[in-house]
Amino acid sequence: DLPANERTKLAETLDAMLSARGGAPEIANNLGVHPQTVRNRMRRLRVLFGARLDDPQSRLDLRIALRAELLTVEPARPAPMKVA
Repeated sequence: DLPANERTKLAETLDAMLSARGGAPEIANNLGVHPQTVRNRMRRLRVLFGARLDDPQSRLDLRIALRAELLTVEPARPAPMKVA
């Protein structure tokens, strides 16, 4: 039930978080945002996913789900031109 913009930002942060070996500074560097922005997003993700972020199997499941969602999103297509 998140707004699309927030969902996109949290999804990219979650993907970077699941891929990273380090903490907020590394994730921020990978995303091109400030580390405090990443910390805020990580707190939000912690509220949404709770202990699943600490469980290796759940982390793998989340990563697979994120990748699957990225594959199913259709790229935006230009509107067809009207012929008079």
